[in-house]
Amino acid sequence: MRTNHQAIILSVALYCFLTDEKLASLRDQRPNEMAAQTARDEAIAHYESLKRDLETIRNLTVEFGNGKAKEKTVEGTANGFAGPRSLAGWRRRPHPSRRPLPT
Repeated sequence: MRTNHQAIILSVALYCFLTDEKLASLRDQRPNEMAAQTARDEAIAHYESLKRDLETIRNLTVEFGNGKAKEKTVEGTANGFAGPRSLAGWRRRPHPSRRPLPT
């Protein structure tokens, strides 16, 4: 953690940017059918949650770099983001934003 906290901050910033782009794209969608609207809204909620998690990791990493957070706290938060909540875990599970919209 001590040696790569700057790389973590930059990586999280990149993922936050990509998440913002996806959110903007989803918010621009104007589906007509209720099922498609629901799928869009669920996807927006998912990406907003993902961004909050990323910001938490970034903030703790910055605090750690400034000596205000303990390494165990930062590691616990980052490890908690692994598994089903991780980007890889997200890719493995079906999500409304990746289901085809009804026609």
